[in-house]
Amino acid sequence: MIFSVINDTKGIVWIGLSGKGVDKFDPSKNTFTHYVHDENNFNSLVNDWTNCLLEDSEGFIWIGTESGVSQFDPAKEIFTNYTFDKNNPNSLSNNLAETIYEDSLKRIWIGTGDGLNRFDKSTKQFTVYREKNGLASNHVLGILEDKQGYIWISTEKGLSKLNLNNESFRNYNKWDGLQSNIFLVGSCFKSNDGELFFGGINGFNAFYPYKLNDNPNIPPVVLTDFNIFNNPIHVGGNSPLQKHINIADEVTLSYKQSFFSFKFASLNFRSPQNNQYAYMMEGFDKKWNYIDYKRRFASYTNLDPGKYIFKVKASNNDGVWNEKGASIKITITPPIWKTWWAYASYAIFFVFSIVGYVRYKTKAQTKELAQRNKELEQERLTAERLRQIDKMKDEFLANTSHELRTPLNGIIGLTESIIDGAIGIIPQIVKENLLIVVQSGKRLANLVNDILDFSKLKNKDLQLRKTNVDIHELTEIVLKLSKPLIAGKSLELKNEIPIDIPAVIADENRLQQIIYNLLGNAIKFTDKGQVIISAQLKNDKVQINVSDTGIGIPKEKFEDIFKSFEQVDGSIEREYGGTGLGLAVTKSLIELHGGKIWVESELGHGSIFSFTLPVTYEKPEIKSDKIVKITTVSTDELMSEYQNESLIETSDVLKQRKGLEDVRGKIITSNMYGFKILVVDDEAVNLQVIKNNLCMAGAESEIVHSGIEALEKLDYVHPDLILLDIMMPKMNGYETARRIREKYSKEEMPIIFISAKSHVSDLVYSFESGGNDYITKPISKNELFTRMNFHIEHSKDRKNLKKAEEKYRQIFENAIEGIFQITTQGDFISANASMAKIMGYNSSKDLMLSVTNMLEESFAVVEDRNNFINILKKNGQVTGMEVHFSRKDNSIFFGSISARITFNDIGEPFCYEGTVVDITERKEKEKAEREREAANASAQARSYFIANT
Repeated sequence: MIFSVINDTKGIVWIGLSGKGVDKFDPSKNTFTHYVHDENNFNSLVNDWTNCLLEDSEGFIWIGTESGVSQFDPAKEIFTNYTFDKNNPNSLSNNLAETIYEDSLKRIWIGTGDGLNRFDKSTKQFTVYREKNGLASNHVLGILEDKQGYIWISTEKGLSKLNLNNESFRNYNKWDGLQSNIFLVGSCFKSNDGELFFGGINGFNAFYPYKLNDNPNIPPVVLTDFNIFNNPIHVGGNSPLQKHINIADEVTLSYKQSFFSFKFASLNFRSPQNNQYAYMMEGFDKKWNYIDYKRRFASYTNLDPGKYIFKVKASNNDGVWNEKGASIKITITPPIWKTWWAYASYAIFFVFSIVGYVRYKTKAQTKELAQRNKELEQERLTAERLRQIDKMKDEFLANTSHELRTPLNGIIGLTESIIDGAIGIIPQIVKENLLIVVQSGKRLANLVNDILDFSKLKNKDLQLRKTNVDIHELTEIVLKLSKPLIAGKSLELKNEIPIDIPAVIADENRLQQIIYNLLGNAIKFTDKGQVIISAQLKNDKVQINVSDTGIGIPKEKFEDIFKSFEQVDGSIEREYGGTGLGLAVTKSLIELHGGKIWVESELGHGSIFSFTLPVTYEKPEIKSDKIVKITTVSTDELMSEYQNESLIETSDVLKQRKGLEDVRGKIITSNMYGFKILVVDDEAVNLQVIKNNLCMAGAESEIVHSGIEALEKLDYVHPDLILLDIMMPKMNGYETARRIREKYSKEEMPIIFISAKSHVSDLVYSFESGGNDYITKPISKNELFTRMNFHIEHSKDRKNLKKAEEKYRQIFENAIEGIFQITTQGDFISANASMAKIMGYNSSKDLMLSVTNMLEESFAVVEDRNNFINILKKNGQVTGMEVHFSRKDNSIFFGSISARITFNDIGEPFCYEGTVVDITERKEKEKAEREREAANASAQARSYFIANT
């Protein structure tokens, strides 16, 4: 079946077939070419069911099918297909292509089963018009363009005219004279004189578009009827209407008549079926209600009493509106209980009721408030008492812990000195018992430290000194310190932290304490197997893990073990010991660093404690001047000692001396013989401990009991170092140190504070008072001797350095040669008196203030200066170069200059230093000698000439 036939501009006949594709007939050759859809060829015809054909102005053949549209290029014989794509709003609106048309502006229009499509040749995209845009129907059947450029579209619901200037539609239906609202597919034609023909189911319509004029008349609008409860209301009597509804200005209704309706009409009799209406009740409706000619009434139900205005407007058949329309005022009277005076009565009654209620309620609330305030005051007093009790408890713990350190220091110190032979050789059984005393004392000291840390953390009184810490190296140190803890166990300690892992931001001392606590905890509950410390980088954190193969922890105890004084159960406490403070302190320290800690464990299979710390990619700080406690002597001492304050000190000395794993005995006696130590303490026990230790180390001790005695002693004794207690009567250690510093510097007379206090503020006060170091009780003799050795040696070095500097200064000032030191730009750094004298100045200070740049101002000849600089930069030094110099009075003299380049730590030139010698006298003598030799030679020549003539 043939659906469409066209004859193109080249005389070729194109035939659209139903289900058979498209045929091309060439009359000149009397041949047919058949085109069909090929599923394997995307560039074939889109579908074989052809509905319409069109040749456009460019010679392309457009083919509308039931599955889209194909654009055929006869020259290349290539099909370009356009189909509907639900994911592309700019695709063809529907695959059923009913008609195709090209307008005078060469735009392609395609009518489909779902809208009108305008094709943009440049973008290959479609613009779609549908009913929502004003089109009469989405099913487009025919398309034509009139001489004015309007696009006419026939549909199954009438005829539409599209104005492309504003993209608006004007629709026509059978009431405008159409044969029917339904037209036929492709049944449209435009004559040469512009008459349009559209065929439909009841014939066809023919018209000249320019002769179709809209109705310009504004239709009058009238109210025709008024009903209450669907009953017509007539004029007169008791009726609300005293005039016809169309001429009445106002209608007053009772609240019982709140269901009413209006009927209205537009007095336009030209196609009245196309008249449109809109109404609203001002005071009730928020917007206009639009209706057609079939529903020319408006109804309202249960309006509230009040004043309203009913308005209605209408249009003629061509959409010309009477905006003024018709209106009428509506008043609905309220019932008696809703009148103004009724509301006034209500208001008065309400006010009196409220006043009475408020007075009653106020009285009750006042009484209740008084009772509540009394209760709150009692609660406040109770809370204050509890806070005071809690504060007293914390202060008691802290003060008691501080006070315990002094007797502990005496117990441990005296016992150790006896073990070490302070009173002579003692039996082995006594030594073993005394070792138990030392271990018990140090265990008690460890508990004291835990209590102090717990108190500080609870009161947020612990301050961190954060640096960049190498976690691998710190772990190595902790593992070495922990080796004595595994004595008697088949246990292996491993450090599996990568060497190249970034540093962490932490207080190095506290981090060492954290790792030691976790490691000690793992060792305590693991009899055999391994304890491994590992770490990995996770985002901006380093996660550190301490895993063991010990007894494990029940899951229900994971949270409790981090609480104060909590352990897994009492039997474990009895078997393994401990206070339950270690993990609580550890958790608080980690959180203070900005990290978190958690545990993973299974009973009988070990535990993994993990915590995080902030990472930094800066290199760890290395400070060679920090001092560390190094514990020695016995394994038992090591085990207990390092459970205490050695963990709270830094470990840089160990870092620098990794090869020294056993420093036993060396530190105690090294360089202590001949030292004179002034010990200032009001506690006899402390004095005895220190005196015993110093005596055994070979040092001489001077003992005084107060700061005042210390100042008096210093009038005739000059010690190498002072050990100074802080808490003393009359004059404390801080004041004593300040008085000492008025006479002696830190280098001349080092002061080490010894105190039971360990707060950061105590350290600050100590150093501000002039202290060189600070040690907390109980004292480790190894730490004490290490620090004493350091400060005494440092003091000696400073004294020797001062002597060397003074000797150099004398050589510098008394040298015959002029000595100078200048920057590489020529500015003076230093110069001696001889240099100033040579250059014509009274002093070196006068020279350096007057001469801004030696290279620019002191060289009299530019060539001399340039040669000097070039040789110096090339060879690194200049020796005996003779140049012309300019003095202060601008006189010129000969000088011999020698110099070299000095480099800084990174190998860059830092300055030039050298000497200048005035050789003017020598040069004048050499000149006079040359002149004399020349005169003698001339005289000899004349004599020879005379003799030979």
